Amino acid sequence: MSAVSIDSVELPPFPDVAAAVLRAANDPDEGVDRVASLVQRDPALATTVMSVANSAAFAGRVPAVTLTHAIGRLGLRTMADLTVTACLRPRETSTAHAEQLAAVWTHAVATAGFAREISLVRRRQVESVFLCGLLHSIGAMVLLEVDQIEQLDERYVETGVQVTMAWGMPAAVVAAVGMHRDWPTAETWAEEACTTWLARLLAQEMLDMPVDVGSIEEDAVLDELDIYPGDLDKLRASADDIRAMLTVLA
Repeated sequence: MSAVSIDSVELPPFPDVAAAVLRAANDPDEGVDRVASLVQRDPALATTVMSVANSAAFAGRVPAVTLTHAIGRLGLRTMADLTVTACLRPRETSTAHAEQLAAVWTHAVATAGFAREISLVRRRQVESVFLCGLLHSIGAMVLLEVDQIEQLDERYVETGVQVTMAWGMPAAVVAAVGMHRDWPTAETWAEEACTTWLARLLAQEMLDMPVDVGSIEEDAVLDELDIYPGDLDKLRASADDIRAMLTVLA
């Protein structure tokens, strides 16, 4: 997939293998073998995906020893999400904002992890929620890559929407990227936007970053998602598993 330029900002192309894996994940008949075949073509990618699959965040009682085993245990959707994450991980760079870029990526992966945990706590299988969290700040990463840091705060959401649309992401992901900060006004895909917002706050808290609100306990998004104090405790208790995922992907 070729790059696209919007308003003088060149949007990066979506990795071909990630796109192929997402397509294959929607095929219940051939998806498992196809995803395993795609990932195995890149030894480094396969190693990363297997490391995450066997991390505390995803591991079962018996470690997965093959990609097919890992896919069978985790499911196609989760394996596809992990593969996309591995493909998008920033490489070593000499950019002037490398440290800030790494921090944004680490927070994005943590947000994705918490988004998944929120769905588990709520016993809801929200489609694409991991990608919603992972890509919610992709606009900031693009702007940092092209040295437009002075526009970061005012343009990262807009740029993120442009990136996810150019990549052909599901409508729920595009909506979460565009509306996570303004979730009370979201008319469609409000659940994804709310989940992404709460996941973003929990990731900030876990990483000792400034949190966007004064108190997570008092944020209205908890009522919107029916998250009770005990649920919030469970989400915070999942931090160790999410840190384990970060050691591989961040």
